[in-house]
Amino acid sequence: MIAGSDPTGYADDLRRLADTLHVGHAVDIQGFCDDPLAFLRRLDVFAFASDSEGFGIVLLEAMATGLPVVASDIYPLNHIAVEGETGMLVNPAEPDAFAAALIKLLENPELAHRLGKAGRDWCLREFSEEKMLQSIERLYFDLTGRSRDVAPGCAR
Repeated sequence: MIAGSDPTGYADDLRRLADTLHVGHAVDIQGFCDDPLAFLRRLDVFAFASDSEGFGIVLLEAMATGLPVVASDIYPLNHIAVEGETGMLVNPAEPDAFAAALIKLLENPELAHRLGKAGRDWCLREFSEEKMLQSIERLYFDLTGRSRDVAPGCAR
């Protein structure tokens, strides 16, 4: 299953390739996904094969659902998933390595579960409401030059 917007028409190339490889019957190209959580819940493993990425929020979303992930070893994806701890990272120029990582997770449910759980735990810890509020508070104090030991609105 492949999901995502397709402003360049790349899905047509993927369909042709799948047909050429005689796997077209097993490829489901969804296009834009207006309910990513429902899509992610249908997966066993999440693959993010990209050679460039702005942020990678979809990788965070997949990890937050507890999915084991295989992602390209590029910035910023390699700052979201940690090889062997919260996911598997592969060189995007090595499709055979990408396929091997996916197969490894599909054939090893214990590894898939361990990576999926670690990824979810990391997301919940790093993107919790408390952590976000602490980050905003730290930014506020850094930008205003105020001391953290003085409550906002109080005179020094």
